[in-house]
Amino acid sequence: MKALSLALAAVLLCQSASLAFATPARQTNPQETLVRLTNKEVMEMVRSGLSADVIVAKIKRSRCNFDTFPGVLAEMKRNGVPEAVILAMIEAPYGAPSQTTTPTRTDTPSRSESSETSTTDETNRVPTRQRYVPQSDPRMRSGSRVYIVPMEGNLHGFIAAEIMKKKLPVTIVTEEATADFIIVGSSLKGDNRWYHSAFGTGQDKNEGNIQVVSVANRSVIWAGEAGDRSLWWGTLARGGQRKIAGRLVSKLKSDLF
Repeated sequence: MKALSLALAAVLLCQSASLAFATPARQTNPQETLVRLTNKEVMEMVRSGLSADVIVAKIKRSRCNFDTFPGVLAEMKRNGVPEAVILAMIEAPYGAPSQTTTPTRTDTPSRSESSETSTTDETNRVPTRQRYVPQSDPRMRSGSRVYIVPMEGNLHGFIAAEIMKKKLPVTIVTEEATADFIIVGSSLKGDNRWYHSAFGTGQDKNEGNIQVVSVANRSVIWAGEAGDRSLWWGTLARGGQRKIAGRLVSKLKSDLF
């Protein structure tokens, strides 16, 4: 009877050992180490109502890939991102948490070991974002990349349409960080008093102005303004924002190309 008990205990012990070896250890998903915190995630945390302290703490403990171009930061500020969060984004190290330390080796690896390490590093290297470098020439030329800042009355949309219509040799981009030149401006809507038409005073109902800014040296290389008053029919014909945009783009094309 005693021998039977010992045999049964041995069987149970073997089964427990086999189950322990059969259960695989949890492995870390390689993709978890590749995820980086971006502007989009910060905006989502702000919209969800998280406090600035919580968001800053998350930034300091995360891998980061923030776009800190001045125009992008200004847009985030307008969308309600606290300055403490913006400062943390600027100070965040690229690619690794701030608390992460890299161990150092005091010994010199052998030639074969060095080759193996290099191969491993190339395999596990986290892909980096290639930032666009604007052209160094402040003059606008064929192939330049242009970003149009939103303006009142959707004037920016009419300007983009006129650039395409008049076939200016530039590329309109949707991200400020990838532009060589930035077009900024404003639109002013005048009053619509009846006596402006009755007595032919010839005043513009709408006016607009734009400036072309070089990203390379942060200088204004061109500026223009225009109204929507018809040159042929006086105040009887007014074209609004479309006419203003057409006149501005025509001046821009004539002066710079």
